[in-house]
Amino acid sequence: MITSLINSNIVQRAALHCRSLLSRFLPTDLFFHNLEHTQEVVLACQLIARESDLPRKEMELLIIAAWFHDTGYILDYNAHEQYSEQIARNWLAQTGLTSLDKDKIISCIRATQMPQRPHTLLEEILCDADLIHLSTEAYENKAKLLHKEWKCVRGLNLSPKEWMINNIDFLTNHQYFTLYGQRTLEVRKEKNISTLLAALSPV
Repeated sequence: MITSLINSNIVQRAALHCRSLLSRFLPTDLFFHNLEHTQEVVLACQLIARESDLPRKEMELLIIAAWFHDTGYILDYNAHEQYSEQIARNWLAQTGLTSLDKDKIISCIRATQMPQRPHTLLEEILCDADLIHLSTEAYENKAKLLHKEWKCVRGLNLSPKEWMINNIDFLTNHQYFTLYGQRTLEVRKEKNISTLLAALSPV
């Protein structure tokens, strides 16, 4: 059960709407980019926002963006960010948020597109939260789920060794943007890189 530090009416409405979209319309072969992933990103946003002393109002916008950031997968895998933006825009049009607040939410969603290029703290937090699994003990299992997803959706049939090399390359070239990400998540990610390198090296 997901818990939240932010339970304002608009955040609750966003969560309810996105849960409904993702649970009803996501393709069944999205083993990584699913409702569970979105919920984990929401919680990670709250963690990093708290560590970053983000004001409550800004945190509300961030959490709304986190709920919407992968909704585009219900329409198109490769262009999901653009569709996520459109889905969010359509929903935001029914709210009383200012144009500036709506733009901040959309910019956060757009910033998650790879390669990530965040320009504000809000965008940096969502980008770091979206890839927080790179720094967790669950990384190996998450990588397996993504491998399975890419095989089904993209037809990418890499061998275990090729997939491991792909992962090492991605983790090595990835960077966290927030201070919390650089000081805490980066250290944990390095441990996962070391584990991958050890597994790749001949005994």
